[in-house]
Amino acid sequence: MFWKESSEELTQYKLFSGLVLDYFEGGSGELDCFDFEEIGAKAGLVERVIYDPDMHGEIEAAEPGDQIWVPTELGRAAYKEAIQASLKK
Repeated sequence: MFWKESSEELTQYKLFSGLVLDYFEGGSGELDCFDFEEIGAKAGLVERVIYDPDMHGEIEAAEPGDQIWVPTELGRAAYKEAIQASLKK
């Protein structure tokens, strides 16, 4: 397993997984990027912010002042840990 059972990252990923499964149990057979964004937000892994090119870099489809999704600090830490664990395989 990638994470320690007591880690906050594992708890959030379990929550994310549970929310995805709940979505399918609700009768929908497809998830799109908007669904994943909302589920990620509920799990605390991503959040919406106002796009600022100076802070976020160039994003082709976004204009300054648009709302964009970005990983939270928890989301970035969990992602980094997952990548590192996958490289060890």
